[in-house]
Order: sequence, then structure tokens, then C-alpha cells
Amino acid sequence: SLQGGKLSSLRWVEIAPGATLTGPGSIDTDLYTTGTLATSRRGIIKVTGTAHLGGGLQIDSRETPESGERFPVIEATAIRGKFDTIDPRFIAEYTPTTVTLVAK
Repeated sequence: SLQGGKLSSLRWVEIAPGATLTGPGSIDTDLYTTGTLATSRRGIIKVTGTAHLGGGLQIDSRETPESGERFPVIEATAIRGKFDTIDPRFIAEYTPTTVTLVAK
């Protein structure tokens, strides 16, 4: 759990299948995820390296976004890949450096 803090590593951070990393906060290295990233619409996960995406993206289920509401969830030096699954209340938009969710 990042809890608004910073996670640093001399190598990379890997979120394996069955594991969950909760945000928001920052990751000071590359990120590889085939597990689950869980955050809220009020926080962002910042990655100073490349974010290699897979696995799932969950948003706090107690939050009720308005249709069309947009919020960034990941900001990285580079984004590679896409999440396999995301919260069904949202559509993910990917750019070379960000992942933004848009409420349906």
C-alpha cells in the first residue's frame, strides 16, 4: 500500500498475479503489473520509469463518479501495454505517458 508515499527499488517493482498494490503514491523505478492496481479517483500513481501494464485496475467502489468525469490514475515516463480488466464503470484512455479514466 502506497498510502501517498514513495516506493523505491534499485531494480523494478513487480505486481504479480493475485497481488494488489493500492495507491495513490509514487514508484521510483519501472513498474510491471500482471496483478491488480487499486486506487481512488482522488489520487494518482506516479511512476518515474516505464509502467508495463497488464492485470486489473480497480477504483474505490464507494465512490460514485458523474458520467463523463475524467481523472488520471497513472502518470509515467512511458506507458507500455494496457490493463486486461478495468472497473466496468469506466473507460480507460491511454497516452504514451498517462492512463486516464472516464466515467460511463
